[in-house]
Amino acid sequence: MQGEQRWRRRPLAAFLIIAVVRLLPVVASFASGVVLGNITGRPIGLVPSALWLAGLLLVSTIVLVVADRLASRALPLASLLKLSMLVPDKTPSRFTIALKSHNTTHLLKSSPKEPGESAAMVLALISQLNAHDRRTRGHSERVRAYTDVVADELRLSERDRDMLRWAGLLHDIGKLRVSKTTLNKPGKPNDREWEELKRHPSEGAKIVAPLKPWLGHWASAVVQHHERWDGKGYPGGLAGLQISLGGRIVAVADAFETMTAVRAYKQAMSLADAREELVRCAGTHFDPVIVRAFMRVSLGRLRVLMGPLAWLAEQPFLAGVGQAGVRVAAAGAKAGVGVAAAGAAAGAAFSGGLPEVVEHRPITATTSVPAPDDVEGRGLIDVFIRQRLATTSSSSSSSSSTSSTSSTSSTTTVVP
Repeated sequence: MQGEQRWRRRPLAAFLIIAVVRLLPVVASFASGVVLGNITGRPIGLVPSALWLAGLLLVSTIVLVVADRLASRALPLASLLKLSMLVPDKTPSRFTIALKSHNTTHLLKSSPKEPGESAAMVLALISQLNAHDRRTRGHSERVRAYTDVVADELRLSERDRDMLRWAGLLHDIGKLRVSKTTLNKPGKPNDREWEELKRHPSEGAKIVAPLKPWLGHWASAVVQHHERWDGKGYPGGLAGLQISLGGRIVAVADAFETMTAVRAYKQAMSLADAREELVRCAGTHFDPVIVRAFMRVSLGRLRVLMGPLAWLAEQPFLAGVGQAGVRVAAAGAKAGVGVAAAGAAAGAAFSGGLPEVVEHRPITATTSVPAPDDVEGRGLIDVFIRQRLATTSSSSSSSSSTSSTSSTSSTTTVVP
């Protein structure tokens, strides 16, 4: 179609952006503690030292939070760089779209007229969906990947595959109009929350309406991906071939991703069990033709699309590793405080800020305790290095003495 362009995937650039976003707050927090500790120096006395250390911790924590918020603004760009998409003419650059994606309220209220403007708006909203619904991060991208392999099996035309990618990527866009509280609720939703959740296909259709002239019948997948083959789905209660091809394909891809994805709140289903469940529900939930096409996809290809965490969850001896990996991300706030504390402690250590704690223990022939004048005015790093050097030197002397006197006992006498 004239006036279209194709975005190529930029996986390396996306990876580098994500790495910087993750590391920058940690480095900034640690560096702030070190620099501030060296600038201010260690005060005299236990109480002033404690207040000084608390100040370093506070500053490091503030730097961590601010740096994290600033760095996270680049995540939408990383998400967009992962995509290989056909886009309408006059679509802005990915960088421009990423800049606009932070004002979600304005985007949801905008009414673009041109397909290119509509595509830019929708892509900006997609980049925000992961932040809005933290429980299903990456879900839309994986659903889009599964629709690709089904398209291969069905031998769809290149343009139909391009439009199906949009359908897979957009299918849950209506969740932006569902409250975060409902989406991220750890337990089972109540009746009111369930009704709110069930509105997301209809809300999604409203959001992508400006793109419908360009997407054609593939746009129907957004509103129809929760319809069932037997007519018991929602929101329209459509059955059989009343459901668009896109809706039937996305329904299978969406269900498979949900079953096999590793979540902090549930165990992932194995690939074999998920495939078995699809077959069991063919003819009731899902179009049997689409399920049959999905079953023809090789196991190796599916494992690559599922990702390493899902593969780990399939191994009997590593059953909890994948789920634990996701829980590590959920503990990010706690880790951040730990990093801030490390930054404050580093500032104290490098500037000689913490009072030294000397353990009272018996003196042996292989132990050397630094004299008070050696410790005075030094930080923890200095004391640690000097003690290690002294211990290593004494141990070497003791070893030489022991080897030259074979008649003496190899055990050093401890002097009380």
